[in-house]
Amino acid sequence: MSEHEANIDKIQNLLQSDQEEERLGALRLIDRKDPEPYKLLLFFAFGDSSWRVRKEATEVFLTFPKIESYIDELILCLYSEDNAGLRNTAVELLIRLGRLSVPALIREITSTDHDVRKFALDILGEIPDERSIPGMIKALNDQDSNVRAAAAENLGKLGASEAVTPLLEAMSTPDLLFRFTILEALGQIDASVPVDRLLEYSDDKLLKKALLDCLGRVGDAEAIPFLVKSLSDEMKNVREAAVLALGKISLQAQDFLGNVLGIRSDESFSNSVAELLQDGKPAVQKAAISLLSCIGNKGSVSTLLGLIDNPDLREDAVNALI
Repeated sequence: MSEHEANIDKIQNLLQSDQEEERLGALRLIDRKDPEPYKLLLFFAFGDSSWRVRKEATEVFLTFPKIESYIDELILCLYSEDNAGLRNTAVELLIRLGRLSVPALIREITSTDHDVRKFALDILGEIPDERSIPGMIKALNDQDSNVRAAAAENLGKLGASEAVTPLLEAMSTPDLLFRFTILEALGQIDASVPVDRLLEYSDDKLLKKALLDCLGRVGDAEAIPFLVKSLSDEMKNVREAAVLALGKISLQAQDFLGNVLGIRSDESFSNSVAELLQDGKPAVQKAAISLLSCIGNKGSVSTLLGLIDNPDLREDAVNALI
């Protein structure tokens, strides 16, 4: 037996040891200049029960020359249903290989294994590359609900403006969690979103908060009546989401002040905003103060004056009064 073969046998035996330190030591014996003979041993270590061993194996692997030649074998690890450690290591490596992984991962979007399809989409969502977008858009119609949600989520992560229309069309799918994910994705994409298409879901009570959050990011003056109406909603989290959305839109919507002034005489509106100042989150309170400054009626002035003694809100209240 040659010295090289003896070293491989030694590493193989150590990797099967019950002692974590011995398994770690085995990985340090690998010849990084000639990795091919050690490939199977390294992939075995990718599935080790110890995260330290898996991490060491990952770092050793990343030093190999021509590492892109192993991508297909890493993809195969995603199919290992009985070893979560192996799958997780493969996911990490494919993400760290970045754009080199993209072509192989795009192929896996149409895998017969729904778990692998989802893995592929989630990994691609961590790698900014426009080549992924067409496959992700097609996956919005996947038969598996988790895969559809992954497609929507990762289109949002990539900020895919060309996905706005397909995402809006996918909202017609009667899947509440999918719709939640779509609204979150639309809110992340820096592109114009037709507000009227979103308002089609304004009567869905379960979806209301998510819709308000989305409108706060992509809405315009067209959304203001719905946001104002939501300030009187029976659910506190909906009221908070509405005032936060109005606060964000006030910074970008044309004629925001004109739209709000049209309802300044509505005392119930002023009261709804004022109530959010009580036991509210700091961001909600600041948004409410900003909105009160736009309303500018006697009730809002009185409310703002009452905040002068609050050290946390004093500066915002004074600015609003001015």
